[in-house]
Amino acid sequence: MAAHTPSSLPWLILTRPSDQCADWARDLAAYGIRTRQLPLIDIRIRQDADTLRHKQAAVSQLQHFSAIMHVSPNAVRGFWHPEAVDAWRALGPYAPRLWAPGAGTAEALQAAGFTPEAIDQPPADGAADSESLWQVVARQVATGAQVLVLRGGSQHGATTSSPARQGAGRDWLATHIQDAGARAVFLAVYDRLLPRWTAAQRQELLTWLAQRDVMLFSSSEAVRNLAALMPDTSWSAQRAIATHPRIGAAARTLGFGTVADSAPHARAIAKTLQWLGQAPA
Repeated sequence: MAAHTPSSLPWLILTRPSDQCADWARDLAAYGIRTRQLPLIDIRIRQDADTLRHKQAAVSQLQHFSAIMHVSPNAVRGFWHPEAVDAWRALGPYAPRLWAPGAGTAEALQAAGFTPEAIDQPPADGAADSESLWQVVARQVATGAQVLVLRGGSQHGATTSSPARQGAGRDWLATHIQDAGARAVFLAVYDRLLPRWTAAQRQELLTWLAQRDVMLFSSSEAVRNLAALMPDTSWSAQRAIATHPRIGAAARTLGFGTVADSAPHARAIAKTLQWLGQAPA
């Protein structure tokens, strides 16, 4: 970070759900990055009777799963409670492995009470996605095995009215589980919703962008939600950092003039922001 003092770097606009922005802001602040929070996805944990019944059934049958896939930190928060963690521990060596596609989900699992040794995730310097996770866990999947996939519903995919055992997310991984002769059992435990913005919030974003702030996208859905919330906005003069090539492609499709891909951790994002700060306007 020697080429720029923190005060000369652009501000970074965080777009993750509000309960995750604080951790990202803290990690980025360690590299001198100033952040603003603009959640582009609202999260609601499902508490309806149907979902609660399916969650209880899954907890009572943990011994039948060889692994549990958590698509995000919210999947962890939406499923695990102290009694469920105790039920998992009671299985000892027969407890299912816990899969996490990235560091944030692995940290959420540890916060829920699981040890790092029970968690499988991609290498720290790799991409936080299903493809990288599969390289780690593929050998665990045997013919006839069952993998519980905890995920969310979305207005862009499954909606809040979708059955509890469906939802959207990580379809690539589910396909590979099934191709390996195993069965993916889906359980939606939360919903991803479009935030409700006021005119003042829209104007605040335009003010930040006029100051040459940079948007950080860690979800393609956040990009889609931005398009829905700001339908008449031109993004051709704006800059963004995307934590996966697919997310970057979504931002470019929306019309962002400059999109830089970055690994999904604070150090890489800081280096990318430094590069954007040096690039011609």
